[in-house]
Amino acid sequence: MNIGVCFGGYSPMHQGHLDLIMKSKKLNDMTHVIVCGYDGDPRGKLLPLEKRYNIIRNFLQEETVKVHMINDTKLGLDESMSPNNWRVWLYEVENYINEIGFLKNNTITFYVAEKRYVDDINNAVNTLGALSCYDVKVDYSNRTVNPISGTMCRENPIAHWFKIAQPFRAYYSHNILIAGTASEGKTTLTRDIGKYFGIPYSYEKGRDICHLKKDTEFNFKDFMYNITEQNRYNEELICSPQNPGVFISDTDNMVTLMYASAYSTRKGFSINREEYNTLYEVVKQYTKTIKWNKIFLIKPKTKAIVDDGERYMPDSDYHIRLDFYNTLKSLYKTFGYEFEELDGNYYENFCTVRDYIRSIGFQN
Repeated sequence: MNIGVCFGGYSPMHQGHLDLIMKSKKLNDMTHVIVCGYDGDPRGKLLPLEKRYNIIRNFLQEETVKVHMINDTKLGLDESMSPNNWRVWLYEVENYINEIGFLKNNTITFYVAEKRYVDDINNAVNTLGALSCYDVKVDYSNRTVNPISGTMCRENPIAHWFKIAQPFRAYYSHNILIAGTASEGKTTLTRDIGKYFGIPYSYEKGRDICHLKKDTEFNFKDFMYNITEQNRYNEELICSPQNPGVFISDTDNMVTLMYASAYSTRKGFSINREEYNTLYEVVKQYTKTIKWNKIFLIKPKTKAIVDDGERYMPDSDYHIRLDFYNTLKSLYKTFGYEFEELDGNYYENFCTVRDYIRSIGFQN
């Protein structure tokens, strides 16, 4: 039986890794993909070891491909890549291979793109006795054939976007938020930037409710809908194959909290302060999973807002909108978000956002 072994940190998995895995699949009866790492691995800040393992298992595991995880820390290994480390590590690989049953005359081929691994594996096998029951080979593929690495992907994911394996891309998406109070042009700006660059963009899901009821009727369930549905909608677009590395949204949870905070203190409205506090705690949990690379806040203008049937016109006064805006800024600061304020006319704001996206290296 011919067995292939591919291993790596896969942070993220990219086409260079897939070159080796696909080669192993075509040339062997069984391929074992080993996801490696250790506690405190700096490459795992964004995607811890177990998370990478679960992603790859869901992505690749099939009848002839088995995905496994090896935590070097649990094996007592350090970062030295010493001969003894290799020996211990290879014994763990052997345990995984033998899970499907030991067969005589098995050949194991390791597929690597690092030249140093050839000597390290051969030395552990021939000198230290690792995998002694198998005929072991090491197949080296020169990385110049597909010059990509995890470091390159992490340092500049936009430049190497289509080299990153599909299920990993969402974690490296550059997500931009344009937020503010009502009728300041954030929806139009978001839509126009999306069209300009051909990137996915989302609208404010809370507008769906505005078609059904008045602001005074917004209750706890409505605000909870806004929070959960906006996150689901944004996540759907970020994870979409149509995402080329940049996503833009015109609202987030802080905007929902901004309105909930104000309404919860007013008589005649359908949400109370206790319910607001619950919403606040829910949002606090969401902030652990939401990443905004850049937040733009549009400052309120003194001009009157547009009465389009979706606005709560009693809040149209500039000073009221300014109070909302200050609440919004305070929320972002409380939750540890940084932001840039936009105070120009529509075209000036458009140019600011456009030039920012260009500055991160995105080209449509």
